[in-house]
Amino acid sequence: MVRVDAVFFRRLRTLLKVFVPSATGQEALTILCLTVCLFLRTRFTVVMASLVGDLAKLLVKKDAKGFVIKVLDVGLMSVPSSVVHASTNYLTTKLQSGFRTNLQTHIHKQYSSNGVYYDLNTNAICDTPDQRMTEDARVFTEEVASIYKDTFKPIVDVFTFVYQLSAHGGWKPPVALILYYLISGWIMKKLMPNFAKLTATMQQLEGDLRWGHSEIIQHVEEIAFYRGEARERENVDRSLRKAIHHAGYIARMKAITDFIESVLVKYGATCAGFAVCSIGVFELRGKVPAAELTRVYVQSSQLLLPLARAIGQIVMLYKKLTGLAGYTSRVAELTESLKVTSAKDFNGPKLYDGSAIEFRGVQLQPPSGNILLTNLDLTIKPADPLLIMGTNGSGKTALLRTLAGMWGLQKGVVIRPKEGIFFLSQRCYFTSGTLLEQFVYPQSTCRSEEEIMGFVKTVGLESVIAREGGLHVRKSWNDVLSGGEKQRTSMVRLFYAKPLFGVLDESTCAVSQEIEGALYEKAAELGITLITVSHREGLKKYHNRTLVLDGLGGYKILNNKEE
Repeated sequence: MVRVDAVFFRRLRTLLKVFVPSATGQEALTILCLTVCLFLRTRFTVVMASLVGDLAKLLVKKDAKGFVIKVLDVGLMSVPSSVVHASTNYLTTKLQSGFRTNLQTHIHKQYSSNGVYYDLNTNAICDTPDQRMTEDARVFTEEVASIYKDTFKPIVDVFTFVYQLSAHGGWKPPVALILYYLISGWIMKKLMPNFAKLTATMQQLEGDLRWGHSEIIQHVEEIAFYRGEARERENVDRSLRKAIHHAGYIARMKAITDFIESVLVKYGATCAGFAVCSIGVFELRGKVPAAELTRVYVQSSQLLLPLARAIGQIVMLYKKLTGLAGYTSRVAELTESLKVTSAKDFNGPKLYDGSAIEFRGVQLQPPSGNILLTNLDLTIKPADPLLIMGTNGSGKTALLRTLAGMWGLQKGVVIRPKEGIFFLSQRCYFTSGTLLEQFVYPQSTCRSEEEIMGFVKTVGLESVIAREGGLHVRKSWNDVLSGGEKQRTSMVRLFYAKPLFGVLDESTCAVSQEIEGALYEKAAELGITLITVSHREGLKKYHNRTLVLDGLGGYKILNNKEE
């Protein structure tokens, strides 16, 4: 249940430590400067109230010269007041930018470390993480940055204005106004719906809609082949209707709340403000001249009205907090999931230093599913390439996931070198960047373009470079390249990395057998020991042994040289 409670404040406190990591950092300095500006704005309000009161007094006294001088004073005072006002808005925006940078950098660091992104998305640990990391994080940081200003300044205003007003009419006017707002706030709290829960649900529905469109983009070709556009439209329309319906409900609740707030806080408070302003005037009636009474009333009203707004902001702070609680819940659930996932002991492969890969008594079982392999004992040494074959669903790819540390082990031990293993999947991933950056991925820099061009020639992609305009052209390569060109690009990555072991999961299935043979020969020439998952019998001549999985938990190891 999302609400303003101890859990909300605990989560907010934890996230604030991410926002402001150091008491001497940039964000702390920005908060200090913003605090000074908020104090100055309150002080300028007091000074302006005094000047306006003097203007009213001089007007009643018909002192034209003094009136003109005071008008000039007001004009001069407006310059620094405007500077402080603009600085306050700028510092608030800067604070939000700093908060967002720190929060999203923190999230990105956790998300992209130790395979957390894989577990978070494949095991459905946290729904719509992309929505939470982007839109929810942005709105959350905006709310936190603005709520500091909307909380701190009203508190300063209340204490300052109450002190100033006590000199005219004593403590009765401000105390009466505070009591009015306390009663109004109590009524509002009782009538207000749980906006925290409503906000969190709204963001979840928006995330579902965004996820639906992402699925269409990710599987656009498959949907086109199936002619599934009508079904996909039905899915996204359903998500849209849910989001719109919920947004309409929130709008209706806000309209009712705004009506009550307008009656009690806006117009009711104005009436109460003018009423309490008259208390000090009536007490001075007959004791001071009319001009002085006018000055007292005008100056008091100039202070009581902002005091009323300040008290109203404090009273309505609960409304802001309920909205903030929804975003806090969404972001905190993400950071907590990231923390738990990164801290989990998945009993994965023990990464010892060594030059061989060993499976000792390994039992292979997906996170949810039947046992695929039991008691596997296998050692793969350098220069001893291995071919893995078996029926669909027998556990070939699952074995590679276990080797990569993406899946844990229920039984047994996997020993592998800490470095020197390069994995290639059947589907080649393309990052944002130039064609050269695709060839050297996951590295970001190229040590030698000549070396890259040599590998490009080996895999037969010279025509692609000529066709697309060179190595330094930026395009959406996933859409530009064919299936075979994508797989040959991944082989360039393998050759460029020159690992001790290269693990291929159907990574050449879209390549002709003639080119495929050249690729395997080049890998052997570079000293890369290949571990290949494939259905092609012709690849046995490039591997010393074949591991055959029967899909029932059993296996056998064949010596290809004896066949």
